[in-house]
Amino acid sequence: MNKEPQPYKDFDLSTEHLNGRAYIPPFTRNETERQRRHLLPPGTIILEQQRRGLAISVALLERITEPQDLQFAARMIAMGAINSSWYLYGEHAPVMRRRLNLPELASAESDWRQDTQGLLVKTRHDLVSATELAEATVATHINRASTQKIRSQLGRRVGNASLGLASLEVGTTAQSLSAFAVQARARQEGLQLIEDARTLGDRTGTHPSIAQLADPDSDLAVLWRREAPNEAYTAFEWATEEVA
Repeated sequence: MNKEPQPYKDFDLSTEHLNGRAYIPPFTRNETERQRRHLLPPGTIILEQQRRGLAISVALLERITEPQDLQFAARMIAMGAINSSWYLYGEHAPVMRRRLNLPELASAESDWRQDTQGLLVKTRHDLVSATELAEATVATHINRASTQKIRSQLGRRVGNASLGLASLEVGTTAQSLSAFAVQARARQEGLQLIEDARTLGDRTGTHPSIAQLADPDSDLAVLWRREAPNEAYTAFEWATEEVA
């Protein structure tokens, strides 16, 4: 009798994932903000928006309860997050791929399986941690110190969270599958996320990213308002007003 292989734990993010069409923060018409930006190192605004976009993501996943709305929000956030992970961790890397961690949804040593709610709680916690790390990244950049190490840490954290969001639906069937099959499904969901994120970029003209959630006129934010179910729509309007 053949022994089942060990469940997948890792996910490879190709360093050639994206090409062109990156989001660029808009200029400001506010004179006070313009003067503030003039004093900041180049690249600060996108990092600030990235931190706020992560905070908005956490608020959305805490507020939305309807399954259809949660599925929409998780997918949109996941597509932005996997791309942001690449910008932080994969772009210009001197290797062919960067390694991320698949969510742990099953144990080969027991009958334990992660359900959807448990994975959602874990992923929200990961995004909270990523938000704190993004705040530290902004501060390090403003102080004009090297951000290479902390950007890589943030990229991994955001990428791992994106894979968790992509696998939320796996929890609905995990109990009936072997550990290998569960983790194989999580890996497949990650591969589909990569494809969907690229497709959405082709559709909107700009690759989705977490920073765009902080800009109400970005392609991702506009798409959210146009296509979100009712609760996801109102939650997004609330979050963009309330989250600093």
